[in-house]
Amino acid sequence: MAEKQRRKPGETREKLMNAALALVGKGRHFASLGIREVTRQAGVVPTSFYRHFRNMDDLGLQLVDELGLVLRRMMREARANVLQADKLIDESVGIFISHARNNRSFFMFMAQGLAGRAGRYRKASAAKCVILPANWPMIFGV
Repeated sequence: MAEKQRRKPGETREKLMNAALALVGKGRHFASLGIREVTRQAGVVPTSFYRHFRNMDDLGLQLVDELGLVLRRMMREARANVLQADKLIDESVGIFISHARNNRSFFMFMAQGLAGRAGRYRKASAAKCVILPANWPMIFGV
């Protein structure tokens, strides 16, 4: 009898988050995504969604939190690696822009949140944005 392969803790959650970002990266607006569409993209059954998120709003807010953690970690690393204070701003902005270009879907999601009508997303997104949020549409073509 074949043993059922178990997933690592957090693997399904990560797949769901990545699936939502992949759909946003293909031009979809996060607000238009549905649970079935995200789970289909992730390759998991729809019921598994509810083990990790209450609803799509919860998924969106957790994506905002995730980006906030990433941004804080990047800026902390920039401060630790820059020896001259006058170079800190240039280094920080350079790291941010490089990361944003390499993770376009994540930043498209955040730009949608900043420009959107949903107050919860806009407030959460704005709270996590530490550099240049007003310029994201121009920089990333959103």
